[in-house]
Amino acid sequence: VVILLVRQLVVVLLIRQLIVRRLIVRRLIVRQLIVLHIRRLVVVLLVRRRVVVLLICQLIVCRLIVRWLILRQLVVLHIRRLVVVLLVLRLVVVLLVRRLVVILLVRQLVNVLLVRRLVVILLVRQLVVVLLIRQLIVRRLIVRRLIVRQLIVLHIRRLVVVLLVRRRVVVLLICQLIVCRLIVRWLILRQLVVLHIRRLVVVLLVLRLVVVLLVRRLVVILHVRRLVVILLVR
Repeated sequence: VVILLVRQLVVVLLIRQLIVRRLIVRRLIVRQLIVLHIRRLVVVLLVRRRVVVLLICQLIVCRLIVRWLILRQLVVLHIRRLVVVLLVLRLVVVLLVRRLVVILLVRQLVNVLLVRRLVVILLVRQLVVVLLIRQLIVRRLIVRRLIVRQLIVLHIRRLVVVLLVRRRVVVLLICQLIVCRLIVRWLILRQLVVLHIRRLVVVLLVLRLVVVLLVRRLVVILHVRRLVVILLVR
């Protein structure tokens, strides 16, 4: 009877150890899930931070490109203005030279007819100058229109680039989210498989202990019967 009680106590202790092990396994599973959730949050935060940094860098690059293009257009416009100014100065110089020549001719020639002719020539030249000034004004207007068109085209291109960049960023974010979900599912499945394997191992150990206990009990019963038979024979 004492041996049986001891064995029962041993069985109870083993069952308690199994229960404690199950609790420890559950706690480990909970810890693993918490760690996985924290890692997932960290990965999501890092991905968002990198995406924000990439967007900021792209915006800076786009601004620099737009500024460079604007400066280039301004330089071209200044060059064209200088060319126009030089042409006007050249015309003015030519006109002044011709006027001086005309004045010298007028001084040399005293005849009224020649003076009238010279006056007519000067009027014609003034008309020519007026026409040239009008042409310059028209060219300036054309240049301004071209500048406005270039600025509109640059703004449209900038908007298209921004839209394309945003679309690519959204596609990248969706792909990263899908990959993260697949990784998390695979890890969960792996943890579940590991847990099932551990449970099977624990069940097999429990069955082994039960079988061992039953075998020992049978051995004890047989030994007791043998002793009883020996006593009866005696």
